[in-house]
Amino acid sequence: MSKQQRELKRKRKRTVKLFFLIIVTLYILFMFLPNLYSSKAQTILVKSEEIEKKIESKAITIKDETIYEAKSKGKLKFYHNEGEKISKNQVLMTQANLSNIEDYEKEIDNIEKEIDKLNKANKSNTLFNKDFKKLEKEINEIEKNISEANEKENSKEIKELENQLKEKQDKLKTISQQNGFMGYTTRQLINQKEELLEKISKNNNSIVSNESGLVSYLFDGYETKYTVHNMTNLNPSDIDIKKPQVKNIKKISDSSVGDPIVKVIKDFKWFIATNISIEDAKELDEEQSINIRIKKDNKKINGKILKINTSKKNALVLIELDSYLYKYYKDRILDIDIILKEYHGLRIPSKAVVEKDDVKGVYTKNVDSIIKFKSINVIYSEDDFVIALPDETNQSSIEAYDEVIIEKNIIENYMDK
Repeated sequence: MSKQQRELKRKRKRTVKLFFLIIVTLYILFMFLPNLYSSKAQTILVKSEEIEKKIESKAITIKDETIYEAKSKGKLKFYHNEGEKISKNQVLMTQANLSNIEDYEKEIDNIEKEIDKLNKANKSNTLFNKDFKKLEKEINEIEKNISEANEKENSKEIKELENQLKEKQDKLKTISQQNGFMGYTTRQLINQKEELLEKISKNNNSIVSNESGLVSYLFDGYETKYTVHNMTNLNPSDIDIKKPQVKNIKKISDSSVGDPIVKVIKDFKWFIATNISIEDAKELDEEQSINIRIKKDNKKINGKILKINTSKKNALVLIELDSYLYKYYKDRILDIDIILKEYHGLRIPSKAVVEKDDVKGVYTKNVDSIIKFKSINVIYSEDDFVIALPDETNQSSIEAYDEVIIEKNIIENYMDK
């Protein structure tokens, strides 16, 4: 065999070997590439979640409020904390007539100075001065206690104090008579002082509650605009969601006649009014039980739809609530969710959902990177996700914690098979 023939034979052998090597390589790739490809597929672990179909809105709060106005111009004395619960017939506050009381207080101050001068002038009787001052101090203390008892309307305590006062006054009168002109003059001044204190007491106007509820000194100007008496007649155009300016009466030293100075809020039922679209309103009915969520603290509250008033553009929904007023009585405007329906199921990205052989489902991958189609029962859908339950009519159905493939190329590849 010539050298040229041997070289040709070697080339043929190499070609045959290369051919078989290519065949084997292609076979290996064909067998293992899908698993390799699927192992790198982008997936999501589906879990059971609670999803709400809801309407987001801003709402006006409406409360059953009784407003008490100032009876005169004068200083205010408060007896309760903001938000404190009170019963019927409790004194809310007293109001003193400023112009008269200031004059009376000046006169009393002058009388006390004159009494002090007279006491100092009688240096010859130290014992008298000591007893006199002690009695004066006791009388002043009793008179102060009587004034406080009058504010509290405690008749029993007032009677006891008046008896004590008479006893002290009689004793002082006896001492004064025994000590000549100085005692007599001082007694006259004390009587003048008592008359002035009585006038001050009469100039105090007490404001008493006509009902039980929560006391509030906060006013935003909407108390008469949104009331339990006009709320069912409100229209969408009546709702003003601008943040109101709140006035705190406790930060004001005095007030004028007719000024609102305190209010009592009945703490059983309260209401919210909100505007929504006509389309959303179609999913609601009057007398329907509904859940709302207060966004500021994520509190869910059950209520009832009292009224739906529609216009050309939108609809006003009035909802009655009967709990948690104590948490929100200060708020006029609240951000809320009206919860139309709640869904419990597996949340799946919409891009993972396909239809194969008229069956809706997803492709999943197990721990061995094996890809499998599983059916689903969609109960709710949005643009970017669906809520699904296992398909009870199909043995191969989605389950919680399945790895669902969301990579479009992989899904399309298996759809074609």
